[in-house]
Amino acid sequence: MSYEADGPRGLQAPFSPAVAGKWKGSMWHVDDTRTSLITVGNAGANPTTAAMVLYYGQNESYELRQKLAPGEQMWADVAQIIRTQLPDINGRIIPPDTHFGTYDLLDLDNGSLGQLYEGKLTIDRKYGYAVYGCAMCCLERATMYPSSIYGHQGAKSPVAVRVVNCEGTIDDRQGFSWASQNPTIVSIPLTGVEAGHESPGDTSLGAIVTLVKQGQKYCSPFNVGVNGAASTLPPQTFQVQYASYIPVDHIDGPVVCTIGDFSTPLIYKGDAGRGTFRTAEAITVSVGVNQVSGFIADTGETRNYGTGSPANGSTLSGMDEDGIQYDCRLWNNKGKASPAQFAQQVTFPTLQQAQVLFYGESSNPLEAPAPINWSMRTVIDAPPAGSSSAYANFNHTCYPAHQIKVNNQLVYLYTPPRNDGVFLTNCLLLHLDKVIGQSNTVTVPSN
Repeated sequence: MSYEADGPRGLQAPFSPAVAGKWKGSMWHVDDTRTSLITVGNAGANPTTAAMVLYYGQNESYELRQKLAPGEQMWADVAQIIRTQLPDINGRIIPPDTHFGTYDLLDLDNGSLGQLYEGKLTIDRKYGYAVYGCAMCCLERATMYPSSIYGHQGAKSPVAVRVVNCEGTIDDRQGFSWASQNPTIVSIPLTGVEAGHESPGDTSLGAIVTLVKQGQKYCSPFNVGVNGAASTLPPQTFQVQYASYIPVDHIDGPVVCTIGDFSTPLIYKGDAGRGTFRTAEAITVSVGVNQVSGFIADTGETRNYGTGSPANGSTLSGMDEDGIQYDCRLWNNKGKASPAQFAQQVTFPTLQQAQVLFYGESSNPLEAPAPINWSMRTVIDAPPAGSSSAYANFNHTCYPAHQIKVNNQLVYLYTPPRNDGVFLTNCLLLHLDKVIGQSNTVTVPSN
């Protein structure tokens, strides 16, 4: 420190040979007796970005940044910053009535192995007290994070090193020198940030990490090893199936069949007890490897019947199949709708989830168009360990029945409350009462 021989003004400045990546600053003052000038310098051989953060009030902060060449310094006159209301990098200003605070100095390019030195000059008008910052270069604990990784074959898992400094602050870092005990199970690039799951099995990963010890004058680097478990599971495969079907043996058609003076109402064969369907879509997805295969789109055969059916008095059977077409008696006609308007879309939002969207439209090929339509999104969550689950977001006509299955496990089922002509007209011709919502989540098997 140095003071005028005949006046109250003096200067106080620190002597410190320490360099660090972070300096925990002491008090700065701007008042009638003191003014603080804070400086930080680059003692390294390469350029680096220095940040100076001034703290004040209730957790308020003000930040300056500057790229420093080797040997260059960054200065801040706190009194001038406050007096001129100079904005920081975030547009913030320090209120004019602020008189003290603390500060941090940070090496943004080199982390804890930093190359900054600190200097603070306090202009003391009345033998005011001045204190300085402390180098924070302690970084002596490291673990692999997460401590174990697992994923499906073909997937990748992020991996990092979690370090804890002397203040208890946790930081996840990547890019260290990694190695896998068995790269055929889990592989990882030497300085990679994610591990690849190659084939089923268990192994371990390890990394060499450079940490730093707090010395008297310098931060001393040293190397440690960290390790953790790694596993690869086979991909989980799911077949997603959508179908619509008539849930009764037969329903009344909308028109009559006429030949000459003869006319009779027609009935249409349903799917109850027959395992048949009106429309169907299916696809296979493999979660963890983002693979899709085997898309199927199909329609069931439509058959109508005239007078004399059902021949057994209750249900359509082989007795109704007389093989004579267009005679309005017993079996009368058949047709098959095209699946040309059926479509699918599969996405994999995460390594553990697949979303399958089926949508389309279809009509009775033997009548004027009154289409069935549907948009069914099935969401499958398949963690590498634990049970898989699925639910459906549904939007479809209120007739006929609609269902979703995943690996033959029923995920969603809608059965219409009625099967009469009025209800069918409202659902298919007028498109009233669309069924929209989300199903409950159910556990599904994986193959």
